[in-house]
Amino acid sequence: MGNLCKRSSMLFAAVLLLAGFVWLPPGACAGTGEPPRKKLVALTFDDGPSVYTIGILDVLEQYNAHATFCVMGERVEKHADTLRRAVSIGCEVIGHGWNHIPLPKLTSRDIREQLYRTQQAIADATGTMPPMMYRPPYLARNDRVIRISQEEGYMIVGWSFQSDGNRWAKRGASITRQIIANNVYDRSIILCHDIASSTRDAMTTVIPDLIDMGYELVTLSELLEAEGMSIVPGDIWAGAERPQRLE
Repeated sequence: MGNLCKRSSMLFAAVLLLAGFVWLPPGACAGTGEPPRKKLVALTFDDGPSVYTIGILDVLEQYNAHATFCVMGERVEKHADTLRRAVSIGCEVIGHGWNHIPLPKLTSRDIREQLYRTQQAIADATGTMPPMMYRPPYLARNDRVIRISQEEGYMIVGWSFQSDGNRWAKRGASITRQIIANNVYDRSIILCHDIASSTRDAMTTVIPDLIDMGYELVTLSELLEAEGMSIVPGDIWAGAERPQRLE
């Protein structure tokens, strides 16, 4: 019986070979032999930089992870060293307005100034011109903001979900960790705030948690590239859509 089973297995393998079938490991792309696509997630931090940003960079560097810092222009010069370090370890810095005023409340001239001043402050601090994307304060925008963004060459970046909820300043590190674990999905963009100590504390567990879940932590630009996309001025991008859950 044992020899019969062995001969049957060998015959089956020979048939597959003659038919042109090639066995692929689980998760590989059939017909190409390519490995499964990486699970990616983009951590983004708004409203900084602050004294807590350094602690977040420590954890990112420890795990060779990347993130994007959406900074307020008026804070950049004071924390220039922090932002230079962020860029040096593979993170990126983009604008979040100059002083967190909702852009629709401003004149067209002032909107342009908010974009330009913040972009230039980042470039001066880091020695690198940031990518042409930004996150408006509160993600507030109207047709005029979108038109000006398009004219000035900027893509608007949103988020897939907030890690700390609407009352982020009053939430602790454990809540932030739980929200991220319960809501993260491949190609999602997570909104955090690096002006709170709770965010810094949360990242000491959130970042290794995400890595243990199989995610690679990337910048917005890296996520955009992985999706085969490029910056489109005036477009609003918030990462991949949340996959539907099977009940």
